[in-house]
Formats: sequence, C-alpha cells, structure tokens
Amino acid sequence: AYATLSAFVPKYLYNFFLKDNSAIVQEYLAVFNQAVAFHDPQLYCHLEQMGFMPELYAIPWFLTMFTHVFPLEKIFHLWDTLLLYESNFPILVGVSILMQLRETLLSFSFNECILLFSDMPDIDILRCLIEARRMAGFTPTSIIARRHDNPEIVPPASGVEPEILSLGDLRSEAAPRISPKDVVEACQLQSASARRRPRDKSSSPLVLDVRSHEEFSQGHLPSSVNMPSDAAFTADGQLALPSIAKQIAAHKGLIIIVANRGKAGPEVGRHLVDLSLPQVCVLRGGVSYLRASGVLTAYQDNE
Repeated sequence: AYATLSAFVPKYLYNFFLKDNSAIVQEYLAVFNQAVAFHDPQLYCHLEQMGFMPELYAIPWFLTMFTHVFPLEKIFHLWDTLLLYESNFPILVGVSILMQLRETLLSFSFNECILLFSDMPDIDILRCLIEARRMAGFTPTSIIARRHDNPEIVPPASGVEPEILSLGDLRSEAAPRISPKDVVEACQLQSASARRRPRDKSSSPLVLDVRSHEEFSQGHLPSSVNMPSDAAFTADGQLALPSIAKQIAAHKGLIIIVANRGKAGPEVGRHLVDLSLPQVCVLRGGVSYLRASGVLTAYQDNE
C-alpha cells in the first residue's frame, strides 16, 4: 500500500503539497478551465459569464484526487481507472463531472452554483469515468499539458517544441493550445518528401489558417482553410464568411487554428468558443514551428 501511494503522489499530485503550492494549483485549475472550454464551450461560457471559476469549487477535487468529495466506494472505481491513465487524466474526470451536471448548471445562477457544490451532488461515477475515458481517446495530449508536471514522467518541451504557456496566458485565453507535434499527428502529415502517402481524411481536423492571404500562399498545411482574422467575424461576433461558416457548422471533430505568434490565434479561438463550437484549439508557438518540420505546402499544391 505504501509503495502504491509513493508512486501515486509523484504522478498525480506532483508538488501539490509544497509549502507554497499556489503556482502548481493555479496552473492545474487554468488547464482544467480550458479543458472545459474545449469539451463543452457552452457550459464554459455560462460559468465564465457568471464568474463561477474553478477556484470556487474544484480545488478540493484535485488536491485530494476527489477523496474529499466522493464516498469510498466511488473512490475505488475512480482510482482504479485513474491508475490506467496519464498524470493529467484527473482533469478529464473533472470535466466529466461538470458535463454530468451541465443541464442543472446551465439553468443555475451564481449563488445556486455555490450552493450546489457546497455539498457535492450525487454523481454516477461509472458514467463519469466512461465519459472521461471517451474524452481521453480524442483529446490531444498537449491540450492538457502542464509546466509543473513531474519532469521524470513527462519530460519538458525540447528545443524544437514551443514551451507550454505561462499561467497568465493560460488564464487569458479560452481555447487551449495544441503542440506542433500533435498537429502533425492529428492531420496525419509527413514532410514534403513523403507527403504523397494517402491520408485518411474521414477523421481529419478542420484547420483554420487565420493569417493573411499572402502569408497563406507562401506556405500552409495541406487542406487548411484560409480565414484571415481581420475579416473572420462580424461586429456582433458571428462568422463573416458564409462558405467557411458552413464548413465549420458541418464539421464534427477537432478545429485547429493556425496563426503566427501573437494575439490573432487566441482571439479567433475566443470567438469560436463564444459561438459554442467544441474542440477548438490554437497552435502553440506559431506557424514557424510547422515550417521547420517541413509539412507546409505551397498554394498550388494545396489538396
């Protein structure tokens, strides 16, 4: 039992019990909040507009790996599943809890939400874990990556991968960031020399390149859609280009926003989250990281 606990804490609760654990806990909550936006943007927007943030209810969840809020018989099921997954799987368990309560939360005011979580509502733990495992199957690893994860379990980003966002940036952005590596894997891309290998387009993400037409023509991901950020939305926040709006509405799955470093990508991500579009994420580090990997194509080669 002691050996199990000794392995459990460094994996799931690394540095959570330092004298000053503020940076670790706050980052965890910020990543969790973005995971809610990724999986259930409507619920995320409702809670954010009320100011009902994870700091008000989720700290006991993660600080005790849910033992503070669930009875022992549910913890047996939860921890048995937890041990099968990576260190950030509890974030998806937290999202699954909210999604099980979503209809209630969407109808509640701020004060009602406070009262709801003052005594944890009854949760169907098996249903919760099934949903968390389902989400784990299609959530890119980098979406829920953290700077303060255990470096012996999750090595920090190498020189060819951009660093995970700072706490300030995590809090200011609604759509989570996806690493260039995960973009390449999700799009089933190869370098230019191997690009002619057939790709399974049935499960391909929708890639929205929000750079200018000129920058797009100089190199972009195959099958990406050019939606310049300065002309992407109307004054009331709706999508301005009907053809692209139709593509987005018809798409089921991952939506990746490709941009240069700066505010354009996160701002487009925020707009799409506000439109309640799920699975929206923004390329971390900018398009220069994709260019270095050799997966960009010229305009005339666009597929």
